[in-house]
Amino acid sequence: MCSFTTGSGSVDYDTIRQAMNGEAFTMSLTDTDEIKAVIEAVNEGIDSYLEACFCPDRGDRYEGGKRKAGKLVLCRTLECVVSVESLPVLLRRFV
Repeated sequence: MCSFTTGSGSVDYDTIRQAMNGEAFTMSLTDTDEIKAVIEAVNEGIDSYLEACFCPDRGDRYEGGKRKAGKLVLCRTLECVVSVESLPVLLRRFV
């Protein structure tokens, strides 16, 4: 069983996946540093654990978007859909 340690303790992949209740995790990021962190983590590809966190066949998506007020673009976004299988890997890469 794979797990990783955070400042709050150890978390195993199965616990994360159970908490997701079969639903993909979605997020819409606007902060430049957060967007860069996700891009770096995803672009790592297959890591030393031989795991990937971007598998389109699982439903993973990372796409540029926009926040708008009428026709005015307020900011650019990174729209993310992370599958149940991929989220634990993505989270581990942030630790």
